[in-house]
Amino acid sequence: ARELVEWLAHRDRSLPFNSMTAHHIDSHDTFWWPSPGRKWRRNQYGESRTAALMAIFALRGEPYMTFVGGEEGIEAEVAAVNSARLKYPVLSTGQVIHDALDVSDDQIYAILLRGLDQEAIIAVNTVDTPINVTIQALDGNPFTELMLDAPAWRSQGEAITNGRSVAAELNGAGVRIFLREK
Repeated sequence: ARELVEWLAHRDRSLPFNSMTAHHIDSHDTFWWPSPGRKWRRNQYGESRTAALMAIFALRGEPYMTFVGGEEGIEAEVAAVNSARLKYPVLSTGQVIHDALDVSDDQIYAILLRGLDQEAIIAVNTVDTPINVTIQALDGNPFTELMLDAPAWRSQGEAITNGRSVAAELNGAGVRIFLREK
C-alpha cells in the first residue's frame, strides 16, 4: 500500500495541470480474455479487496470505472463511497497530499485530502486481516470519523484521534475516513 501511494504521487506529478485519471476496476481488458471464473476482479482478488481497490481510487477524488456487472457483490460499498463523495466535497474535489502522513503499517493505504473547508484522512487496509494502525498527520483540530454505511466497513472499535494522529483498527480490506474542519 505504501508503494501504491508513492507510485500514485509520482504519476500525479507527471500529469498535465488539472488533468485526472480514470481507474478501471474491471474493463473490457479484464473481462474478455480471462478464463471463466477469473474474469472479474472479485474473482481474482475477492469481493472485499475489490471494494477496497474501488475505494482507493474513488476516494482520491478521481473517477473509477467498472464493466457492467463488476459492481455485483460490492453494491453496498459502491453506494457508501458515492454517498460520502456527494455529502463531503473534500472526498471528490480535495487535493491529494501524498506525503503528509506517517503510517505505522505498510499494508495500509493512507492519504490526506485537503479541501476548502475540510481535510480528510482516507485509510484502506489492503489485506484481508485486521490491522491496528497509527497515522500521524499535520497539527490541527482533531479528526472525527465518518461512518460509511457498508456492513463490511463498519468499524470494529473506537478510533482515538487528536490533533496530530489517528489510531484505529481497520477490518480486513476495510476503509475508514476521518474528517476535520480547517
